[in-house]
Amino acid sequence: MASVLVASIASAGLVGYGFARYPGMVAGAGTWLALATFATLLAAFVVVAGVTTRQSPIGVTGLVSGCVLAVVWIVFGGVALSTRSTTSTALLLILPLASIAVGVVGARRGHTRTAGRRAALVSAVVAALAVFLVLATDTLITGGRPYDAGQLQDFATSGYPDMATYAVSDNLGTAMALLLLMSVMTAVLGSAGASLAGRRP
Repeated sequence: MASVLVASIASAGLVGYGFARYPGMVAGAGTWLALATFATLLAAFVVVAGVTTRQSPIGVTGLVSGCVLAVVWIVFGGVALSTRSTTSTALLLILPLASIAVGVVGARRGHTRTAGRRAALVSAVVAALAVFLVLATDTLITGGRPYDAGQLQDFATSGYPDMATYAVSDNLGTAMALLLLMSVMTAVLGSAGASLAGRRP
């Protein structure tokens, strides 16, 4: 699936630019381990998307569903994290429900549970990459601003040369972790939705 390949290359490019712009982010063996894990995950995304959509029309469904999921994560997740109220936190329930809905829609459109699971896998990859690209781009453009209280406190003992380097490193690390967690959660819940709604082949 060409879009996943392009998004993966763009993601790697953004991280590469980040390290070129802020070389102080290299903080030992842990940095290289994180980068190796990130590269492995991107390669796995490309393989999963390629195998899942091979000789199958499910790619379009997965692409559209993944983009919708990315918007849901960015909008509702952003609102919940920025306001931190009880009502806004409840909005986070929309995230797993949206993932389940992807599997349901995929199973209904493909008339099988297998089609629903494939749609869930593709949408998980697309959504995770889209959210990562948005977060990483925003971090690199703003230099990690605005700095929150936790970052300001932790910077003093971090060993990083300046606040911007620490903030960019922290935000990119969070985006990488979210890339993994979001893709796994979306795929699992989407597959569960497909199992509930689909019809066996």
